[in-house]
Formats: sequence, C-alpha cells, structure tokens
Amino acid sequence: MLPKGSRYLLASQFLATSAKVALSVGFVTASGVLQSGFSLVLAAVWCSLAFLLPSLAISAVAGVIATRAAKQRVLRVVRGLELVLVSIGCLLLPFALETPGSASSWALLILWALSTGTLFALAHPAGLGIVPELLAERETPLGFGLAQAASVAGALVGLELAYLGLVSNWLLLLVPLFSLGAVAVSWLLKDVDSVDPSAPLRPAVNPINAWKHGLATAISTGTTWPAIIARALFSGVALFMTLNFFGAGSALTGSFSAPLFLAVPLLIAVGLGVLFGGSLLRGLPDIGLVPFVAGLWCLLTLVTAAITLVVTPWMSVTIAMLMLTGFAAGATFPALSAFPSVMAPAEQRGTLLAVADVLSLGAMAVACVLSLLTAAIGLPTWLHLLISAVALAGLVYFVFKQYTRYFCRCGSNLITLALVRLRIVGADHIPQTGPAVVVFNHVSYGDGSIACASIPRFVRFLVDKKLHDLTFLNWMGRMTKAIPIRGDASKSEIGAALRLATEALNEGEIVGIFPEGGISRIGIMQPFQRGLELIMRRAPKDTVIIPGYMHGMWGTALSFEGGGYLKGPLFGRHVTVVFGHSMPADSKLATIRERVQLLSVEAFDHSKEDRHPPHHEFLRQMRRRPFRKAMADSLTPMMSNGQALMRAVILNRLLKRVLYPQQHVGMLLPPSVGGALSNIAIAMMGRVPVNLNYSIGEEVINSCIRQCGIKQVITSKKFLAKVKLNPDAEIVYLEDVRGHLARRDKVFGLLARILPTWATEKFILQSPKISMDDVATIIFSSGSTGDPKGVVLTNHNVTSNVEQIRQVLDTTKRDVMMGVLPFFHSFGYTASLWLPISIGIPAVYHYSPLEPDVIGKLIKKYRATIFPSTATFLRGHMRKSSPDEFETMRLIICGAEKLPRKVAEQFEAKFGVAPVEGYGCTELSPVVSCNRPNEPTDDHLQIGHKPGTIGHPLPGQAVRVVDPDTFQPLPTGEEGLLLIKGPNVMHGYLGKPEMTAEAIRNNWYVTGDIARLDDAGFITITDRMSRFSKIGGEMVPHGKVEDLIHEILETHDRLCVVVGVPDEKKGERLLVLHTKWEKPIEEVWQRLRESDVPSLWVPARTAFHEIEELPVLGSGKLNLKQVKQIALGLAAA
Repeated sequence: MLPKGSRYLLASQFLATSAKVALSVGFVTASGVLQSGFSLVLAAVWCSLAFLLPSLAISAVAGVIATRAAKQRVLRVVRGLELVLVSIGCLLLPFALETPGSASSWALLILWALSTGTLFALAHPAGLGIVPELLAERETPLGFGLAQAASVAGALVGLELAYLGLVSNWLLLLVPLFSLGAVAVSWLLKDVDSVDPSAPLRPAVNPINAWKHGLATAISTGTTWPAIIARALFSGVALFMTLNFFGAGSALTGSFSAPLFLAVPLLIAVGLGVLFGGSLLRGLPDIGLVPFVAGLWCLLTLVTAAITLVVTPWMSVTIAMLMLTGFAAGATFPALSAFPSVMAPAEQRGTLLAVADVLSLGAMAVACVLSLLTAAIGLPTWLHLLISAVALAGLVYFVFKQYTRYFCRCGSNLITLALVRLRIVGADHIPQTGPAVVVFNHVSYGDGSIACASIPRFVRFLVDKKLHDLTFLNWMGRMTKAIPIRGDASKSEIGAALRLATEALNEGEIVGIFPEGGISRIGIMQPFQRGLELIMRRAPKDTVIIPGYMHGMWGTALSFEGGGYLKGPLFGRHVTVVFGHSMPADSKLATIRERVQLLSVEAFDHSKEDRHPPHHEFLRQMRRRPFRKAMADSLTPMMSNGQALMRAVILNRLLKRVLYPQQHVGMLLPPSVGGALSNIAIAMMGRVPVNLNYSIGEEVINSCIRQCGIKQVITSKKFLAKVKLNPDAEIVYLEDVRGHLARRDKVFGLLARILPTWATEKFILQSPKISMDDVATIIFSSGSTGDPKGVVLTNHNVTSNVEQIRQVLDTTKRDVMMGVLPFFHSFGYTASLWLPISIGIPAVYHYSPLEPDVIGKLIKKYRATIFPSTATFLRGHMRKSSPDEFETMRLIICGAEKLPRKVAEQFEAKFGVAPVEGYGCTELSPVVSCNRPNEPTDDHLQIGHKPGTIGHPLPGQAVRVVDPDTFQPLPTGEEGLLLIKGPNVMHGYLGKPEMTAEAIRNNWYVTGDIARLDDAGFITITDRMSRFSKIGGEMVPHGKVEDLIHEILETHDRLCVVVGVPDEKKGERLLVLHTKWEKPIEEVWQRLRESDVPSLWVPARTAFHEIEELPVLGSGKLNLKQVKQIALGLAAA
C-alpha cells in the first residue's frame, strides 16, 4: 500500500487530466475537423505544436522553480490556474459548438492547446520530482508507473465526460467539479520537500540561461544523460505513431469511423502497460528494462506493418494488435521517467526533469512536422509503421549499448522474480551512496541473483570461478564486473581478487561476499572465512558492513537439500531477504556472524505470513500425494495419505458431536496412529489439544487439567486400563466415538480427498479462521526441576521449529520416521507428529519407548531411516536390538539428556550408525540445535557433527552466551548462561505472566543452562544453573562431578546423580545417590580425592547413598524433583 501522500498525488493527477481531456475533445469537435482524415491529422499536428511550443519556452524555468520552491506548492498553484482555465473553457465551449468549423472555433482550439501546454510545462517537473520525496526508495519506480497510469485513466474518463457534455451542455458543469477536486486533493499533499516551503514562488530567472545551465548539468551527470536522450526520442516515436494512428486505424479496418472507436482500447492498453512496467520496477529504477519492453514494442509494430501490407484484418485483430503495441509502448516509459529522477541528486532533480521535458517536447515537435509531411504525401500506413519500427530498433540498440550492465542486472532480476516470490526487509539500511560490503549466508546457487534483485544499487560479487567461466555466465559476469575466485585459490589469486574488491570500494561501489566460502551443503551457516577481514583491512575508512540473510532458497533445485542439486522445486518459493543496520569496518568476524544469525530470526518471523497452521499442512500434503505412505504403528498397518486424510476428517466430525464448547481438550493417548489422528482432528476444529503426561502420576495430571480448565479428556479404554489413571474430567473413549459413525461421515471423508484444501476447511470441516498466532498446544514441562508449568506454543512456534528441523534433517521421499517419544513431550509432539506430516514422509509409531525389541522389529519392517530418541532408550537398544534391524537407519538424534560419548561410540560400533546429539527445551518448541552428519565438498569437509557438543543452532535461531549475573555477552569460548532467540520461543507460561517475564528477557529465552560457543558455532552444554551448589562461596557443578564418577566406574550407564542439600557451615553440601556398583564406594571416593578437581568438588565419604533405582520421567530424563526429595529425606535422617 502506497503512502497517503502519493495517493493524493495520483488522485490530483487523475482528476486534472480528466477535466482537461474532456474539454480538449470538446474543442476539437467544435473545430469541425472530424470530417476528413487529412484535416484530422492536420488538426492533431497543429494542436500538438500549440501545446508543445510554450512548453519548450518555459520548461527550463519550470525546472528551476521545482528546484528552488516546494514542489507541492507549485502543484497547488498550477491546479488553481487549471481550475480557472477549465471554468473559462466550459463557458466558451457551448458557443464554439454552435459554429463548428468557424475561424473562432479554430482559434479557441489553438488557444486552449497553448494554455494547457503552458500549465503542463509548469507542473510536470514538480509532479515528477515530488514522487521520490513522497515514497520510500523501493516504491519510487512503481510510483512513476502509477502516476502515468493515473494520467491514462484520467484521459479515459475525460473521453466519457466529453461525450456526456456533447450530449447535453449542462453536463459540462461536471468538468469544473473534477478540476475543483484536483485542487482540493493537492492541498492534502504533505510538505515533504527538502526545500523551504516558505520560499517565494517567483521565477526570477532568465529562460535561456536556465536552459543552458540545465543542459550542462544534465550532460555532466553522465549516467542519466543517455536515458534523457532515449526518453526524448522514444516520446517522439510514440507521438509520431499516435498522430498517424487515425490513418492506421482506417487502413487496418477499412472504416473511417474506426479511429475514434479504437482510441478507448488503445488508452486502456497503454495504461495497463504503464502499470505493468511500473510493477516490474518495484524497488529498482532499472533502465535495463527498456530494451526488453521496447524490443517487444518494435516487434509488434513490425507485425502490425506486415498485417497492414498483406491483408485488411477483422476488427478484433485490429484491436488486438493496437492494444498489444500500446501495452508494450506504455511499459517502456516508467523506466525512462523513473531512472533520471531517482538517480539524480535531490538538488538537481527539478533541473534534470525540466531538461528531459524540453528534449522530449522538442522530439515531439519534430514528430509533429514529420507526421504533417507523411500525411501530405499520403505515405502508406505499412511504411509509416515500418519507419517507426526501424527507429525503435535503433533506440533499443542505443539503450542496450549505453546500459549493458543495467540490462544484465534487469534480465537476472526478471528471471529471479519469475521464479520466486521475493520479500525484502530493511533495504533502507543499504546506503544510497558510498562504499559498502554486503554479507550474506549462502545455501544455493541462486543466492547471487536473489541478492542482486534485493539491492537497489549495483553489487560486485565475489563469485566461484567455475561458475564465472561458464560461457553465458562469463559474459554476464564481465558485464556486471563480478570478481571471480576459486575455492582452492593460491595466495596470488586471492590477492588479485582482494585488490579488485578494494578498488571497487575505493570507487564507492558495493561489494557482495558470501563469507562462508562456499554453499552450505548441510543447511546450516558455516564459519566465516578470513577473506572478509582482509577486504575490510584494505577498504576506505568510510566503508560499512551491511549484514543480510536469505531465507527460503534451501530446498530449491539450486540447493543441496536431499544430497544433491536439481532435486527440489524451481518455481514459486517464498524467499525473504532481511538487511540489518550497518556495522563498522573493524567489526570482528564472530560479531558479524552473530548479526547475520540474528537476521535469520527476523527472516523466519517475516515468513510467518507464508506459512499455514500445522493442520492445514496435513490437509495439503495428504491431498497432494494421496497414494504415498502416511503412518502406521505396532497395531495398525501402514495407511496411505488419502486414507489418513479421510480418517482424520471423519474423526473430526465424530468428535464435534461429543465435545463440549471448550477451547482446551485433554489427550491421554500414546504415540500411535490413533493419537496422531486425534491431535490432528482437534487442531482442525481450531481447539487446543493438551497431551497429558501419563508417566508423572494422577495428582500432577489433575493439576494440569485444572490449570487448562479441561472438561473432557480423549483416551481409549485399553490404554487407560494400562496406565491405571483416573483423570478429574469427563472421559471420551475413542471406541465409543466410532460407534456414532454414519454414512454421511464417510461421504464427507471421501470428498476431502477430492476437494481443494480451502474447500475442505470451509465446507467439510467448517473450521474457524485459524491464524499463526493462535495457540497450537499446551505442553506441560516435565517437572524435572519443579512443578510442571503449562508451556503455551502457537502455530507459529510449531511450524517454525518444524521448518528449522527440516532444513537440518535433509530429508528425501525415501525417509521414514520412527516415532516413539510421547506426544506430551515437546520433542515427540513436534518431531514425531507434525514434522513427518509437514515434509511428507511416513511415520511409524510405538506406544512405549521402553520396548526396544518391538521398536527394532518395526524399524526393520518399515525400513525407518530417522529416529528421534534419548541416550537412555539407546542403551536399551544396545542390549536388546540386533544390528540388522538398524540397517536402513541413517540418522539418530538424541535429545532430552546428555549423550555420553562412550554410548555414541558403542552404539555406532554395534549398529553402524553414529547417534548425534541435539538440544532443546519445551519452551522452545523444542529443538534449538543439532549435530548432523558431515558433508564433503570438492575441496574440504563441511562439519556438521562435533562429538561432545549439541551442534549448531538451527537456522532461524540465534544463541548468545552471557554472564549469569550481568547478562552481558561473553567472548567466544567462555562459559556462561545460554540464551536463545527465535520464532520458536514460546508464547509464555499458562496463567503465569511473572514467570514468563523472568524466562523471556527482551525476546531472549533464558535456558538456565551453562554453555560455551566455539569459533565454528558449535554449542557445548556444561551444566544447568540449577545443578550447581554454592559451597564456601564457590560454584560446584553437579554434572562434572557425575561425569568424573562415571569415568572412574568405567561405564556409559547412568549409575549416580549428585544433589546439593542445605548445610549449616558451608551453605550447601553434596550428596551422591547411586544404584548398586561393582566397585567399592571406598575406592571410588579415594580416586575422587586423588583426581585434579578442587577439594570442594569431592563429596564426603558419608555422602554416598545407595538406592534401588534412579527416578526418571517418561521422556527418559532424570526426575530431578523426586531426586531432590529423596536427597533431602536422606540428609535429614
């Protein structure tokens, strides 16, 4: 939507043009020239000359006025003079119509043309010059197109007004009302001109001197001068064709009355062409567009000439050809008008526009003379069109030669905009002048084109020499002055490329660089290389760094998703480019990388409007590929997408009949097909499924039910009997719901497989409007460190995390997800439920993660390839599963707890696949970071897996390590409190605003974990803040003491937990709760004392307490709350 100021300008232009055209047609009618073809052309020529001559005389003066005075004041004065002129014209026109063809009527026509030409000359520089001041830089080119379209629309309305006025003279009173409206609207224009609005509006200048000064200024600008010449010559050709249009229309149709009939469709076509040309310029005043659209204009003119020479066509053919030609001609002029205005300095804009007007008017005057001569000698229409086509061809070549670099950029931009839907955020952060280095992430071969289409200035990119040397790209690269460099370049080659980059910066240009040194093959931003630092060391002092982030190109045919290129779609992707504030030239690489990472968060947030709620993605994926596999479990055979869609829709209809009008619906179901479909069916209603944690006891479940206000809980009789729970709510059994199945439900289920997604939602499901900010689910935290809290996750949270995970998993259509984590666990809810649905891969469920023998058989049966799990559950597989069951497995991601290195090594040794560690929190939807397999490139290895770490942060998330007390960022490598920012950060805790404010500070989620960040961007978790004890004034980490004990025990199993309990002397002391050990406690304690750790870290000999088993949650995590209770009881005994 354009700003109000620009809308007022367009309205004023439209109304003023309507009034002037209406009276112009009336005076032409009164002159009596509509009786013969030659007199019509003669009248048109004389009127054009009368309109142009005063413009030639005063345009230079008008340019000086537009430069010195406030442009909106100039427009207001001119609109006022036009109102006076139109009012007088309305009074005189009836008298002229009474004596058609008389000398007085001719005199009035010529006088009217002189008057309107004078006012046009005064207003035009101000009218065009004010556009860049009313609009943002990226909207300015479109503004020029809209301004010209407003004039064309006004001309069309003016023709209709003229017709009404000729039918009934009293209707001429409508014309001054249009002019009065133009005056009123002009006063709504804001005072946005940089010139003092109070400056006196008097042209105290010599027209000749003003013309000389303007011409010298225009020639000195260099870049804009050829465009000004081209605009003038194109205007002349356009008028030459228009003036002979009357004869052309007669020749084409064989009817002399046709020309006036064809005027309306021609004006419509020109107006549409102007709008089209302006829309193509959105964000870039690109003169490079002219060869494309003017070339089309030339070609269509040649075709029309050939048609005229060979045969007299039908009227429909005539209209089609003239409209196509008019469309191409209209599309040519927005670029010609916008380029000089936008590229000119503000203080020279009025002068340059005036010079452009004078030259254009001069060319048009020549066109009038030539038209008079061609009419006098009776030049055939086809020859006239041929002459026009030859002139156009010469002009196209002239513009191409003068602006080859612009032509290449425009061609690239047109292709880019045809392939992707581009959103640009923060383009105003790019300086309009001066040297700058733009830094981007790099995930595809299309990133350079996307960057060029996003930046309004020319960018000299450092590009891969292999691509640069390709035949077509080599020409493009040379024209755009790209800087080629090889990935394995020698020092001399690197030095040469850096010198070219430095020279470009010294010349005030923008240099673009992808500092990762190559395309990411793992979907994650790689470490920045030192080339950026070397460039900035040599750059001018006023050089700034502009960070940028592109989101949306990963997964296209130009990225490496799926293990290679050309495997994804090429068209229709939504791409968001975000630019950040400028950074000083001496910024460190780590700081620049962090800034780019922060922009990824903003890019994901802006992409929210391109995504849909999870249930919508289910409908779309299931309907799109109805015969692909969807889901199965240990009791339900694999069903297709179409079958899953049908069952979900039917279940949605059945549940609607038995559920109360409640927002939150309790779910007490294991990971299974029934559990998945029930969650989907509830989400389709616009309600919130709350999966209750059946592993933490009835009391806690009922607390969750009370917090959410749940009235009904959906479960199954078989499962409820197994978990032996009695929820404090009405039970809805799925077995009973199925008993309400009717034939019409099956019919609606079948229709859902046929109808478009929107129709299914509106007519079959009758879903309410569900936004991305609506709540998707409430997941209660596991309560490992305290009472469970209801974590509110929105659709935006969940879909963002799904997209982030997808980019790292690098899935293909051959993948199968093994889902055993319960849906009450955030990892299970996001990764096992919505992730496979959203990316279109099948999921296999089993109700309990504690049955590795059954799970192993399911993995083998369905050839599962991706397995989200925990270290605890993997230990069970090492004991009970066989290697052949994991033959198809390619990726095992462990979360919820630390993955000991020995566990990973032993698992890989047995099954041939190395588990990788990830990290997440319920409050983060939940995945924050993840290791993934390394990916080899031509010259190096892209590292995605670093044992002992939790991996890189996912795309769209930013991490920061801060001092726990001051919250000030810490340098790379130092341990501190881990903060996370991203679109996956929860909406808040249910009914606990104070706790939410404590957990989320300035949009950063405080994880409570102690971590460090290395130079490559990998995160290492060392412990939790809550798992420290302050003993004698020093912080003792429980996790490190546990690791040391397990190392002494030489085991990868979790056999102990360290807990802090109150102590009167030192504030706290350590207790060790452990299961039965093979080694004597005395030996373990003695080796602890002999180790290198501080003495405060060593628990007392009496602090070791054996218990039967360590309490764990359903997710496999330690139940730290219960551990604490046991420890306090032992300490008090």
